[in-house]
Amino acid sequence: MTEHVQVLSGTEIDQRLNIDLLSVAKQNSQNHRTLSSQVALADPIQSNVQKYQSLITCSNCEASTSFQITELFEKVQCPHCHLKFRVPIETNLFIYDKHIYESDFINIFRAQNKKADINCDVVVYEKTHAAPPLEELKDIFTFYASIEIKDFLSPLHCTEDDSAYYISRENSPYRMNHYLAEFGKLPKDQVAFILHKVCKTAHFLAKKRCFGAFLPSDVMLELDGTVKLADYSIRELILSSIGLHSTIANSSLAPELISSKDHDEASSVYSLAILAITFLTGKPPFTQKDPLAIEIERAQFIETFDNKKLPSFLKIMLDPDPLNRPNFSKSGEFFKRLHRKNKSA
Repeated sequence: MTEHVQVLSGTEIDQRLNIDLLSVAKQNSQNHRTLSSQVALADPIQSNVQKYQSLITCSNCEASTSFQITELFEKVQCPHCHLKFRVPIETNLFIYDKHIYESDFINIFRAQNKKADINCDVVVYEKTHAAPPLEELKDIFTFYASIEIKDFLSPLHCTEDDSAYYISRENSPYRMNHYLAEFGKLPKDQVAFILHKVCKTAHFLAKKRCFGAFLPSDVMLELDGTVKLADYSIRELILSSIGLHSTIANSSLAPELISSKDHDEASSVYSLAILAITFLTGKPPFTQKDPLAIEIERAQFIETFDNKKLPSFLKIMLDPDPLNRPNFSKSGEFFKRLHRKNKSA
């Protein structure tokens, strides 16, 4: 992984462009969660190789240990309980506590935003040589920050440095990408409940012409079971603005998007069906990257769909013809019926 976290000097901070979106965003449950590890500010050690000394209290056994690291966010092991975790790093803007998600050009960290005084996720978009200054993306962030849709986590604060954009937003304790990594798949009734709620949020976003691909990391749950959606649709706009049209894997996209990157409701519904199958089976249904291989793989999947013991309506959501796919409202009804059926069984 290419690390984007930097220890910044005061001068560098002053040179940053900061767009504070808190005044136009909904502010719900701020500072509602503490970091899982306590960290002392990493102190540089004088030597030819830059090293940092950090005193960390393990979130599992609560024993404090001094770690010497040479890389930011380095993975270490507690000598007392053997829990492995990445060393939290404190910069002038954030205390990075946990690595949540990694892909090409995107990393997500759980963190504390010191400037805005919120516990949040920081979505880090790596810049390309053609990336515009943050000011040119201001309209995107301001638009999404102004969206008041229940259970959609809008951006709260945005900043940049020479290497990346840093987008802060709220988070939730249960993350579906972590659940999949740990347990492999979800029970059918839970999948139906979660995606029914996702459809409701996506339906209202669609009214504002907000579309995109769904990734497991986009879906989170609160302690009371409330389903939250984050990063969906805004991710595609940011990536497109910095010239990264092919960053999201084809395995998460509708077939028509392999050649065209204009998302709409039909392509988003197709992506949601892929997410549903991933939740139900513990693995994505499609893996091919070559356009011709993708076409063959998906045709074969539809041909053998009836043997896969999946909800029949997912076949409609995966229809090769976008005009034949249901909208989010209808898809939500499908998932709602599935939830009722499995709950009463």
